[in-house]
Amino acid sequence: MKNFVISLSSALERRHHITQVFNEQGIDFEFFDAITPEKAYDLKEKYFPECCSDNISAAELACAMSHIAVWLHAKELGLKYVAIFEDDIYLGGNANLFLNCSNWIPKNIDVIKLETFLTKIFLGDSAGNIHNRSLYQLKHFHFGGAGYILSLKAIDCLLTEIKMKKNILPIDWVLFYNPIYDNCIKVYQLSPALCIQDKVKNKEITFESSLEEGRVQFETPKIKVKFINKIKRELIRLIKQVKGLFFSRIVYFK
Repeated sequence: MKNFVISLSSALERRHHITQVFNEQGIDFEFFDAITPEKAYDLKEKYFPECCSDNISAAELACAMSHIAVWLHAKELGLKYVAIFEDDIYLGGNANLFLNCSNWIPKNIDVIKLETFLTKIFLGDSAGNIHNRSLYQLKHFHFGGAGYILSLKAIDCLLTEIKMKKNILPIDWVLFYNPIYDNCIKVYQLSPALCIQDKVKNKEITFESSLEEGRVQFETPKIKVKFINKIKRELIRLIKQVKGLFFSRIVYFK
Protein backbone atom coordinates (compact mmCIF):
# COMPACT_ATOMS: atom_id res chain seq x y z
CA MET A 1 0.00 0.00 0.00
CA LYS A 2 1.27 3.45 -0.91
CA ASN A 3 0.19 6.15 1.54
CA PHE A 4 0.15 9.83 0.57
CA VAL A 5 -0.62 12.70 2.95
CA ILE A 6 -1.69 15.94 1.27
CA SER A 7 -0.10 18.89 3.01
CA LEU A 8 1.10 22.39 2.29
CA SER A 9 4.90 22.48 2.39
CA SER A 10 4.64 25.38 4.85
CA ALA A 11 2.33 23.51 7.29
CA LEU A 12 5.12 22.47 9.65
CA GLU A 13 2.91 21.86 12.70
CA ARG A 14 0.58 19.61 10.71
CA ARG A 15 3.50 17.73 9.16
CA HIS A 16 5.02 17.14 12.59
CA HIS A 17 1.66 15.81 13.82
CA ILE A 18 1.29 13.42 10.86
CA THR A 19 4.86 12.16 11.20
CA GLN A 20 4.16 11.25 14.82
CA VAL A 21 0.82 9.60 14.01
CA PHE A 22 2.23 7.38 11.24
CA ASN A 23 5.55 6.63 12.93
CA GLU A 24 3.80 5.45 16.10
CA GLN A 25 2.46 2.47 14.14
CA GLY A 26 5.42 2.00 11.81
CA ILE A 27 3.49 3.04 8.69
CA ASP A 28 5.40 4.31 5.67
CA PHE A 29 4.01 7.41 3.99
CA GLU A 30 4.95 10.33 1.77
CA PHE A 31 3.88 13.95 1.91
CA PHE A 32 2.29 15.26 -1.27
CA ASP A 33 2.53 19.03 -1.57
CA ALA A 34 -0.96 20.51 -1.64
CA ILE A 35 -2.05 22.71 -4.53
CA THR A 36 -2.51 26.31 -3.42
CA PRO A 37 -5.60 28.35 -4.42
CA GLU A 38 -3.35 30.51 -6.61
CA LYS A 39 -2.37 27.50 -8.75
CA ALA A 40 -5.57 25.45 -8.57
CA TYR A 41 -7.45 27.10 -11.43
CA ASP A 42 -4.53 26.72 -13.85
CA LEU A 43 -4.25 23.04 -12.98
CA LYS A 44 -8.00 22.62 -13.47
CA GLU A 45 -7.71 24.23 -16.91
CA LYS A 46 -4.83 21.91 -17.81
CA TYR A 47 -6.62 18.64 -17.01
CA PHE A 48 -10.31 19.61 -17.12
CA PRO A 49 -10.69 22.61 -19.46
CA GLU A 50 -14.28 21.59 -20.19
CA CYS A 51 -15.25 21.65 -16.49
CA CYS A 52 -16.82 24.51 -14.55
CA SER A 53 -15.70 25.40 -11.02
CA ASP A 54 -18.04 28.34 -10.37
CA ASN A 55 -20.02 26.57 -7.63
CA ILE A 56 -17.12 26.14 -5.20
CA SER A 57 -14.69 28.45 -3.44
CA ALA A 58 -11.04 28.85 -4.38
CA ALA A 59 -10.05 26.88 -1.27
CA GLU A 60 -12.39 24.01 -2.18
CA LEU A 61 -11.03 23.96 -5.72
CA ALA A 62 -7.47 23.84 -4.34
CA CYS A 63 -8.43 20.96 -2.07
CA ALA A 64 -10.12 19.05 -4.91
CA MET A 65 -7.23 19.58 -7.31
CA SER A 66 -4.75 18.46 -4.63
CA HIS A 67 -6.56 15.14 -4.32
CA ILE A 68 -6.91 14.76 -8.08
CA ALA A 69 -3.19 15.48 -8.47
CA VAL A 70 -2.47 12.51 -6.17
CA TRP A 71 -4.75 10.31 -8.28
CA LEU A 72 -2.90 11.30 -11.43
CA HIS A 73 0.44 10.62 -9.71
CA ALA A 74 -0.80 7.18 -8.61
CA LYS A 75 -1.76 6.45 -12.22
CA GLU A 76 1.73 7.42 -13.37
CA LEU A 77 3.22 5.04 -10.80
CA GLY A 78 0.84 2.26 -11.84
CA LEU A 79 -0.26 1.64 -8.26
CA LYS A 80 -2.86 -1.07 -7.72
CA TYR A 81 -4.17 0.76 -4.63
CA VAL A 82 -3.39 4.11 -3.03
CA ALA A 83 -4.37 5.45 0.39
CA ILE A 84 -4.84 9.22 0.56
CA PHE A 85 -5.04 11.35 3.69
CA GLU A 86 -5.22 14.98 4.70
CA ASP A 87 -2.75 16.29 7.25
CA ASP A 88 -4.99 16.75 10.29
CA ILE A 89 -6.08 13.16 10.87
CA TYR A 90 -5.64 10.68 13.71
CA LEU A 91 -5.30 6.96 13.05
CA GLY A 92 -7.14 4.25 14.96
CA GLY A 93 -5.70 1.11 16.50
CA ASN A 94 -4.09 -1.52 14.25
CA ALA A 95 -4.01 0.93 11.32
CA ASN A 96 -0.69 -0.60 10.30
CA LEU A 97 -2.49 -3.84 9.37
CA PHE A 98 -4.52 -1.91 6.80
CA LEU A 99 -1.98 0.62 5.54
CA ASN A 100 1.22 -1.39 5.21
CA CYS A 101 -0.26 -3.77 2.63
CA SER A 102 -3.29 -4.11 0.35
CA ASN A 103 -3.82 -7.88 0.28
CA TRP A 104 -6.70 -7.58 2.79
CA ILE A 105 -8.87 -5.72 0.26
CA PRO A 106 -11.51 -8.05 -1.25
CA LYS A 107 -11.65 -8.33 -5.03
CA ASN A 108 -13.94 -5.93 -6.88
CA ILE A 109 -13.83 -3.33 -4.10
CA ASP A 110 -12.37 -0.12 -5.50
CA VAL A 111 -13.32 2.71 -3.10
CA ILE A 112 -13.00 2.43 0.69
CA LYS A 113 -13.79 5.30 3.02
CA LEU A 114 -11.54 5.03 6.08
CA GLU A 115 -12.82 8.17 7.80
CA THR A 116 -15.92 9.06 9.78
CA PHE A 117 -17.63 12.41 10.17
CA LEU A 118 -19.74 11.03 13.06
CA THR A 119 -22.98 11.68 11.19
CA LYS A 120 -25.81 9.20 10.64
CA ILE A 121 -25.54 7.30 7.36
CA PHE A 122 -27.00 4.24 5.65
CA LEU A 123 -24.82 1.16 5.30
CA GLY A 124 -25.63 -1.77 3.06
CA ASP A 125 -24.45 -5.35 3.11
CA SER A 126 -21.21 -6.36 4.78
CA ALA A 127 -18.29 -7.50 2.63
CA GLY A 128 -16.66 -9.25 5.58
CA ASN A 129 -14.77 -8.72 8.82
CA ILE A 130 -11.09 -7.78 8.60
CA HIS A 131 -8.83 -7.31 11.63
CA ASN A 132 -11.87 -6.63 13.87
CA ARG A 133 -13.29 -4.04 11.48
CA SER A 134 -16.07 -4.54 8.95
CA LEU A 135 -16.52 -3.38 5.37
CA TYR A 136 -20.03 -2.20 4.49
CA GLN A 137 -21.34 -0.83 1.24
CA LEU A 138 -21.94 2.89 1.69
CA LYS A 139 -25.49 3.77 0.63
CA HIS A 140 -25.61 7.39 1.73
CA PHE A 141 -23.47 10.49 1.32
CA HIS A 142 -20.82 10.63 4.06
CA PHE A 143 -19.00 13.95 4.51
CA GLY A 144 -15.23 14.26 4.49
CA GLY A 145 -12.38 13.29 2.19
CA ALA A 146 -9.56 13.07 4.73
CA GLY A 147 -8.91 9.33 4.51
CA TYR A 148 -9.75 6.79 1.80
CA ILE A 149 -8.36 4.09 -0.50
CA LEU A 150 -8.75 3.98 -4.29
CA SER A 151 -7.90 1.33 -6.84
CA LEU A 152 -6.53 2.26 -10.26
CA LYS A 153 -9.93 1.31 -11.69
CA ALA A 154 -11.66 3.73 -9.30
CA ILE A 155 -9.33 6.56 -10.29
CA ASP A 156 -10.16 6.08 -13.96
CA CYS A 157 -13.88 5.96 -13.17
CA LEU A 158 -13.80 9.12 -11.03
CA LEU A 159 -11.81 11.10 -13.59
CA THR A 160 -14.29 10.06 -16.28
CA GLU A 161 -17.22 11.11 -14.05
CA ILE A 162 -15.72 14.56 -13.49
CA LYS A 163 -15.30 15.12 -17.22
CA MET A 164 -18.76 13.76 -18.01
CA LYS A 165 -20.49 16.01 -15.48
CA LYS A 166 -18.36 18.98 -16.61
CA ASN A 167 -18.15 20.18 -13.02
CA ILE A 168 -15.48 20.28 -10.34
CA LEU A 169 -17.17 19.75 -6.97
CA PRO A 170 -15.81 19.48 -3.40
CA ILE A 171 -13.74 16.30 -3.17
CA ASP A 172 -16.07 14.46 -0.77
CA TRP A 173 -18.94 14.98 -3.22
CA VAL A 174 -16.79 13.59 -6.02
CA LEU A 175 -15.92 10.54 -3.91
CA PHE A 176 -18.92 9.84 -1.72
CA TYR A 177 -21.94 11.43 -3.37
CA ASN A 178 -21.87 11.16 -7.16
CA PRO A 179 -20.59 7.53 -7.33
CA ILE A 180 -23.22 6.39 -4.81
CA TYR A 181 -26.24 8.12 -6.32
CA ASP A 182 -25.16 7.64 -9.95
CA ASN A 183 -24.40 3.99 -9.15
CA CYS A 184 -21.29 4.14 -11.33
CA ILE A 185 -19.03 2.43 -8.78
CA LYS A 186 -19.60 0.79 -5.39
CA VAL A 187 -18.23 2.60 -2.37
CA TYR A 188 -17.44 0.87 0.91
CA GLN A 189 -17.05 2.12 4.47
CA LEU A 190 -14.65 0.65 7.03
CA SER A 191 -16.33 0.41 10.43
CA PRO A 192 -15.22 1.30 13.03
CA ALA A 193 -13.49 4.04 11.04
CA LEU A 194 -9.70 3.91 10.77
CA CYS A 195 -9.18 7.67 10.83
CA ILE A 196 -10.84 10.90 11.91
CA GLN A 197 -10.11 14.58 11.33
CA ASP A 198 -8.93 16.74 14.19
CA LYS A 199 -11.91 19.11 13.89
CA VAL A 200 -14.34 16.16 14.16
CA LYS A 201 -12.51 14.37 16.98
CA ASN A 202 -11.77 17.45 19.08
CA LYS A 203 -14.72 19.64 17.95
CA GLU A 204 -12.31 22.42 16.95
CA ILE A 205 -9.42 23.12 14.58
CA THR A 206 -6.14 22.54 16.42
CA PHE A 207 -3.88 22.76 13.40
CA GLU A 208 -4.41 26.00 11.51
CA SER A 209 -4.10 25.94 7.73
CA SER A 210 -4.58 28.56 5.04
CA LEU A 211 -6.50 25.97 3.01
CA GLU A 212 -9.19 25.89 5.71
CA GLU A 213 -9.86 29.56 5.07
CA GLY A 214 -12.55 30.16 2.50
CA ARG A 215 -14.12 26.72 2.81
CA VAL A 216 -17.89 26.88 2.57
CA GLN A 217 -20.66 24.36 3.08
CA PHE A 218 -21.33 23.21 -0.46
CA GLU A 219 -24.90 22.80 -1.59
CA THR A 220 -26.21 21.52 -4.88
CA PRO A 221 -27.34 24.34 -7.18
CA LYS A 222 -31.03 25.13 -6.81
CA ILE A 223 -33.15 24.23 -9.82
CA LYS A 224 -36.70 25.42 -10.44
CA VAL A 225 -39.14 22.52 -10.47
CA LYS A 226 -42.84 22.15 -11.22
CA PHE A 227 -45.39 22.07 -8.36
CA ILE A 228 -46.09 18.33 -8.76
CA ASN A 229 -42.38 17.60 -8.68
CA LYS A 230 -42.03 19.69 -5.52
CA ILE A 231 -44.67 17.50 -3.86
CA LYS A 232 -42.87 14.34 -4.97
CA ARG A 233 -39.58 15.74 -3.71
CA GLU A 234 -41.07 16.55 -0.29
CA LEU A 235 -42.60 13.06 -0.02
CA ILE A 236 -39.26 11.48 -0.85
CA ARG A 237 -37.57 13.71 1.72
CA LEU A 238 -40.12 12.68 4.36
CA ILE A 239 -39.62 8.99 3.58
CA LYS A 240 -35.87 9.45 3.87
CA GLN A 241 -36.25 11.19 7.22
CA VAL A 242 -38.42 8.39 8.61
CA LYS A 243 -36.08 5.78 7.19
CA GLY A 244 -33.10 7.63 8.63
CA LEU A 245 -34.69 7.74 12.06
CA PHE A 246 -34.89 3.94 12.25
CA PHE A 247 -32.21 2.55 9.95
CA SER A 248 -29.30 5.01 9.77
CA ARG A 249 -26.37 4.81 12.15
CA ILE A 250 -23.14 6.50 13.08
CA VAL A 251 -19.77 5.00 12.15
CA TYR A 252 -17.56 5.46 15.18
CA PHE A 253 -13.80 5.97 15.33
CA LYS A 254 -11.71 3.39 17.13
